[in-house]
Amino acid sequence: MEVTIPLSKSEGKSLVRKVIRQQWQQYWDDTMKGRQLHSIQNKVGTFRSRGTKRKEQVRMTRLRMQQPQQYTVYNWKHCNGTETVEHILTSCRRFTQERQEMMRQFQKNGQIHNNLFCSILQQGDQAEGRKNILNFLRSTGLERRL
Repeated sequence: MEVTIPLSKSEGKSLVRKVIRQQWQQYWDDTMKGRQLHSIQNKVGTFRSRGTKRKEQVRMTRLRMQQPQQYTVYNWKHCNGTETVEHILTSCRRFTQERQEMMRQFQKNGQIHNNLFCSILQQGDQAEGRKNILNFLRSTGLERRL
């Protein structure tokens, strides 16, 4: 004897969402676009910025996308490096003191792994990490450039 039990509306929606998320994840993994962000956030639909100001959300998104509003790529006079988001967050000599403070805070609150740049941006997923990154931007004067 075979019994068929129809799905409820919410069960059907849940199954559809699951299939869509799987397809979206497959596309995200296979596409060549957005590789900088994929190296930081490889799971779709996981990043949420609740409880933060819109301006802070925009700054964090620009950092994650490595697209500062006013940065130009040129040889940075302070250390002859190329001025990029990654360079400023991880190795620019001009901001060594501010970076060391940010890293102290990260080490107290979370883990930093081999890829320093990815670690910093992944810390931005948590409220405390986001606060540390935004404090770094404020103390260096770079906040207004994002």
